[in-house]
Amino acid sequence: MNGRSRTTLPCAVLLALLALGAPLTAAAQVSGPDFRNGMRTGIGYTPVVPDVLLGAGAFRFIGNDLGIFGDWKVTVPSRTRHTDYCPPAILECTVRWVEAERNDQVIRDETEWMLFNLGGLYTLSPELAIMLGGGVARRTHVREYFDEAIDPITDTGSYYVRNDPFTDWAPNVVVGALFRAGHRLVFRIGYESAPGGASLGAYLVLGK
Repeated sequence: MNGRSRTTLPCAVLLALLALGAPLTAAAQVSGPDFRNGMRTGIGYTPVVPDVLLGAGAFRFIGNDLGIFGDWKVTVPSRTRHTDYCPPAILECTVRWVEAERNDQVIRDETEWMLFNLGGLYTLSPELAIMLGGGVARRTHVREYFDEAIDPITDTGSYYVRNDPFTDWAPNVVVGALFRAGHRLVFRIGYESAPGGASLGAYLVLGK
């Protein structure tokens, strides 16, 4: 993603939040607990699409229209735990060794993510709260190759090795909003900078 896209995408997400906020909050305006009265704690599923599809998170409103949230997310399936990662025929599981010792076809470079986020909430209405926070993102880099031999080194011919750098860390900025969708359901939409994707979520409200 180029620099211009990284700048315009968060702006587009924020504009979308404003556009979605009115109809969603209007639809949720029914009697029962809300962000200012009884809807205090929630736990749920919080992926970042398309790269980080397994995630768990929670939020807690602590009074005076303020709250906190946190979540953990990871890429699935993991290439580094795949059966075709670093097969025994690869004596040194690095891009440098493979490209010096073999003549296999490069398929793609891939990045696995693990995210840890923490941030604050501010209630704009009983049905809408904005989110702002940050965290750290661990990136794991691998490269996929394909062995075109008659008797390939894996069943499929495809395999993965460590790319350089194998792991590194990056800051992550989180922006978004929570929308009340019923007595026990809250939806989330936003943006996270390190994976560069849409942050989504659905939370089950536990009560006071």
